[in-house]
Amino acid sequence: MIFIKRNVWFISLAIIGKLFCHHCVTGEALFNTTEFQSENCDHVRIENAVLNVFEHRAEVSCVRGYDLEGPKDVKCFNGQWSPTPRCIPMCIAPLNLENGILTLNEVEDSEGNYHKGTLATYSCNKGYTLSPPESKFRVCEEGVWTGPTAKCFKIHQNPTECNRPPEILNGYFVSERNDQLNPFGVGQRLHYSCKEGYILKGSPVQLCLESGNWSPKIQPTCWKPQIVMRSSKRRESSSCGWLSYILWQNIKKYNF
Repeated sequence: MIFIKRNVWFISLAIIGKLFCHHCVTGEALFNTTEFQSENCDHVRIENAVLNVFEHRAEVSCVRGYDLEGPKDVKCFNGQWSPTPRCIPMCIAPLNLENGILTLNEVEDSEGNYHKGTLATYSCNKGYTLSPPESKFRVCEEGVWTGPTAKCFKIHQNPTECNRPPEILNGYFVSERNDQLNPFGVGQRLHYSCKEGYILKGSPVQLCLESGNWSPKIQPTCWKPQIVMRSSKRRESSSCGWLSYILWQNIKKYNF
């Protein structure tokens, strides 16, 4: 006796009043189903799966945007399906990196998604630094890129030393820190002094800042104080000159 229902043909033979299933063939996949069953195995749910069920086995594939983890063929054995695969989400394209480069070790699929295990490597252009450092590598894991988001920041290159200051006239400076490899490094202090007979004008100390500049920016100078006697002569000379001018004006006035 033959029964036909939809696209499934059941070929049965009635022997001694009992109905036995002799052969079962499935003509089409059971799309969008999440569970399957055999006559000896219970229902098993597989989310986001497309199933093609036969008598004691099933072929499993995943819907778009999902990857199959595990074998595509499962079998019914001793009342259990083994093994049981699952469908995991794929990753969308990772974010591009401004002022940097993104490199992927696998190509995207036709819909722009990436498979589990795809490695994304980030690096920055010259003059930029990657932050945080652990964002250099990111891996696609079940629809998510692992690790923090990478960013590139411009490097502000701070000098490690200041320029050697010029020598001052009639004076000199000595370094507070004796560093032969980096005598004018950041944090170095210069102490200024003058030769005998000269007086220091300005700050006696200069400090090398992280900006690469000396503080204060203007060096001190050494100057020689004027002698009082010389100053008196100048005033005396000036007085004589003034008296001579007045005398000459009187001579002209009275026509001497």
